[in-house]
Amino acid sequence: MFDENESFRNQMTEIMDVLSAAVAAHKLGDLAEAEAGYRGVLARLPDHPQALHMLGAIELQRGNVRCAIDLIRRSIKVHPGHPEA
Repeated sequence: MFDENESFRNQMTEIMDVLSAAVAAHKLGDLAEAEAGYRGVLARLPDHPQALHMLGAIELQRGNVRCAIDLIRRSIKVHPGHPEA
């Protein structure tokens, strides 16, 4: 029997695994790998506040200030209480 709740939980677990791997890559300085992970999360959940914020951080590291601001603002708009933003 197909359990929609279990499917949803599995999808969320996969997304969190991708996000965790992206954050780990980011901490190691692998911006390309981190960006791919954050974008992968956003492809599935376009308003994921942490992925938006962290992608904004990458853009800031690359000197793309306007893009960084836009992404972090989106993160704040989606989740105003998000402490990192």
